[in-house]
Amino acid sequence: MKTIPLSDLPCGCVGIVAGMPQDSNTASGIMRLGLVRGTAVEAVIKAPGGNTAAYYFRNTLIALRRNTADYILVCPVMPECDELE
Repeated sequence: MKTIPLSDLPCGCVGIVAGMPQDSNTASGIMRLGLVRGTAVEAVIKAPGGNTAAYYFRNTLIALRRNTADYILVCPVMPECDELE
């Protein structure tokens, strides 16, 4: 399956977490939040400047900076999500 950074997932689309670097403090913090391999995550809204976005997973809405979301690789699960913004 095709993987993309979470930061590139268009709003309204869902992706399944496929992986992230295991050796960074950022990845450790993300995993403590429950965003681990196999988790479904939806891109909800992105800030006008594109530096921050809100993501919904495990009944939680959380904002991540783009540089953090770049670490997380997801597989888009809806056909219309293959057409990236």
